[in-house]
Amino acid sequence: MSRRDVEADVLSALDAFVGRGGRLPATADGKVNVAALCRELGLRPSDAQHLFRKEAVKTVVNALAEEQEQLRIGARADREAADQAIHDGIARVSAQARRDAQAATEQSAAAAVLIEELAQTRAEVEALRLARSSLEARLRVFEDGGLPPRF
Repeated sequence: MSRRDVEADVLSALDAFVGRGGRLPATADGKVNVAALCRELGLRPSDAQHLFRKEAVKTVVNALAEEQEQLRIGARADREAADQAIHDGIARVSAQARRDAQAATEQSAAAAVLIEELAQTRAEVEALRLARSSLEARLRVFEDGGLPPRF
């Protein structure tokens, strides 16, 4: 017993179907109804998988679907994969935005602390400059014969 060439059988049945002017059965949402197409072609129900897996068969059916203004085989899967990719991208960007916002908040808080420390340091430096100037002035007075400086 020789092994069945499923691809050739399906393509032959599709050729006869097209020759009869057959219209692809569609689901309510406008996609090719693969199970109904298998019945119309006289194929086994288990042959439906080949319409999804065999690229040559899928290409022919999808070309017919486009010609008949229907959605291709696996259109929902394509949309779902694209939608999932979009959702995944949004989730990644959102997570990165949260991390960036947290990092920016932490950097802003750290910068505020450093600015406050800098202001305090500047005030201390200015106070020390004034004290030094005052002490230098007192020392000059003492050196010029005045009263000794009090510390």
